[in-house]
Amino acid sequence: MKKILILGGGFAGVETAIELQKSKLFEVTLVSDREYLFVYPISIWIPVRKLEYENAQIKLADIQKKFGFNLIIDKVASINSAQKKVILENQTLDYDYLVVAIGAGKMQPKGIEFTTTICGQPQQTLELRDKLDALIAKGSGKIAIGFGGNPKDKSAVRGGPGFELIFNIHNYLKKKGIRKNFELTMFAPMAEPGARMGKNAMKAVHKMFEA
Repeated sequence: MKKILILGGGFAGVETAIELQKSKLFEVTLVSDREYLFVYPISIWIPVRKLEYENAQIKLADIQKKFGFNLIIDKVASINSAQKKVILENQTLDYDYLVVAIGAGKMQPKGIEFTTTICGQPQQTLELRDKLDALIAKGSGKIAIGFGGNPKDKSAVRGGPGFELIFNIHNYLKKKGIRKNFELTMFAPMAEPGARMGKNAMKAVHKMFEA
């Protein structure tokens, strides 16, 4: 039976492992450097303390137990494609087919070190929470939230999490009665961010922030 290694315990890696295991045509092994699947769509509630970090996790062992693929918790050190081997920190695995689903976190574009993202490493949601706590303790501040784009592919823009996070922060500060003490800025590479939501979407957004 052919061996398939899947690197990455996020949605892409886990779903790939599940579907390939269902086929019963391969020996499927999922390799992840963390023991849980992080549920990114609900992570927007962590910075505003509406959701605990642990409650945005699903144990990979529970998923593995249900679907039957192999699971290894370890970090990838390197990939030797010529020899069809993946070198982990604690062992070396061989494969017939390899699926790399480790996300964009390994990419470090210039300036990224000065930002914190809701779509990056799960722990960054805690960084956002702590930084927001510090500003609230101070009593005022300026918060800028935005998203970038791919100049080679104008359609490759996903600003939803940015909008959702700034909405949550706006309402969080408002409920604390200190919204007027904060300057919130939304930035994006296009002239009309959010235009995909419809012609009247941005009018509704501006109205909400004025409320």
